[in-house]
Amino acid sequence: MRAVKPALEYDCKSTNTIRQKPGYRRGVSVKSKQKEKGKATIKDVALRAGVTPAIVSRVFNKDKTLNIKKETKTAVYRAIRELNYTPNSVARNLRMHKSHTIGVLVADIMNPFFTEIVKGVQQAADEQGYNIILCNTDDNAEKGKKYINVLSSQMVDGMILGAGYVSDDEIALLESMGTKYVLMNRITDDAAPYVRGNDFEGMRLAAKHLIGLGHQRIAHLSGPLYADTGLKRLQGYRKALMDAGITYRPEYVLETQYDEKSGYETCRQLLGLKEQPTAICAGNDMVAIGAMRAVKEAGLAIPGDISIVGYNDIWVAPLLSPPLTTVSYDLLNMGKVTFGLLLSLMRGNEDTQTKIILEPKLTVRESTQQIQ
Repeated sequence: MRAVKPALEYDCKSTNTIRQKPGYRRGVSVKSKQKEKGKATIKDVALRAGVTPAIVSRVFNKDKTLNIKKETKTAVYRAIRELNYTPNSVARNLRMHKSHTIGVLVADIMNPFFTEIVKGVQQAADEQGYNIILCNTDDNAEKGKKYINVLSSQMVDGMILGAGYVSDDEIALLESMGTKYVLMNRITDDAAPYVRGNDFEGMRLAAKHLIGLGHQRIAHLSGPLYADTGLKRLQGYRKALMDAGITYRPEYVLETQYDEKSGYETCRQLLGLKEQPTAICAGNDMVAIGAMRAVKEAGLAIPGDISIVGYNDIWVAPLLSPPLTTVSYDLLNMGKVTFGLLLSLMRGNEDTQTKIILEPKLTVRESTQQIQ
């Protein structure tokens, strides 16, 4: 919904024109216009007051821990009054008119990791008579915000958020509207419900496997460190090194995006070091595929010269040359579990376990071997 523009005020000197009263536009009140366009949203109020949706929600709910200027609070109340805002209006409509449709946001639908998970969500949704609307954010925060608003306007019953970045403001927006949601392989600092893999343990297993093969110079092509998945995997890698008494070398850790191109480019940087690593823990399988391409182009052998471990065990991993050793999850099941949690929340089950962590395993193939 577009925000209603502030009422214009005319002060013409012509005797044929009178000053228009505040709150009116061409004889129609702002409130009337708002009525024509539908009820105001929390985003409309935030835009009018010049604050975030989260601030509006906290002001309206009289959050005593909120520390903002009196003028800001006054501006929020003024915007609420002018727009005739009723909180949770969307939530009330949702309760009255179930759409049996959920929204699913993913960071990159071309990544087989998300493809497999969404397939699981779809299968579980079909069994319960739900449809899904799939939105691809291209790992872009602004696109993520846009799609959350689009899905809200479509009156979906709930959302699964698998985008790379989910802000506290977006969470506050969903909660203010009463929209049920589940974070998929993402967490925030609050009590948001989620289903995710144990990324710390997964990367610890990968590094420990290489250490067990005699490798000491082990590099890590991490995922984006603004996302908790990348951070947890980096921490797991470092823990394995520490447990083995291996010195952490910052030059062996490069941040990547979760795609093949990024894996290729960062691996080339590693190969340019004076002392090359003998093994690589990749942030995910797509990064590993890019790293494998860089190693082969450099005339080196896998695993003879460099061992490589991936992460997620996407469908193509066993088909690579050599087949990729990787950290495995049942991605189809992850999708089904995620939908199951969302369905339970939408049904109002109070005893629902809202934080589900799935444990990984290591699938050993031919891309790793004992150091020569």
